[in-house]
Amino acid sequence: MARVLLDGLRLVDPAVQDLGTPGMTPVLAIERALEVLLRQCFMETFSDILIKPPSVKIHSMYFKQRFASLPALLGTNHETWYPEITVATRPEDSFDDVDLASSSMDLVPIIYGGGISRIFLLKKKTAEAPNESRAEDQSHQARKRGDSSHIGPPLPGHSASTSDSKF
Repeated sequence: MARVLLDGLRLVDPAVQDLGTPGMTPVLAIERALEVLLRQCFMETFSDILIKPPSVKIHSMYFKQRFASLPALLGTNHETWYPEITVATRPEDSFDDVDLASSSMDLVPIIYGGGISRIFLLKKKTAEAPNESRAEDQSHQARKRGDSSHIGPPLPGHSASTSDSKF
């Protein structure tokens, strides 16, 4: 099982540097730093099996105080819900589990009710095998496409694979 360690201290320098940019908000600076951190950590963990760099999407609409000042955030904290990470591998390198750990930041489970709560959800999408009557080059293209693993929570109203991580 692959272990992905997210170190919250790696968010500080990039976020502070971004805050020096005119028009940059603290929430946007944090989310940009988190996006880079997630991409780097998943790249480091899966570097030997990736067929392309990990894709990270932060669904920012879930944090109601998008334009909060630093003093306002000190009183309420910042929570980012539903980061979606896509890791593309060859089918033979696909994985069924990930050990997601953090230091200097909290990974808080989302509580769905009925005793269901998750820190993350791993969904796997495998490229379909081509029809056996098709040409050999189509079979080769399907193998090149490989698998895509999505790590994140299911978004309300969406069927796309996403992750249950609440940062």
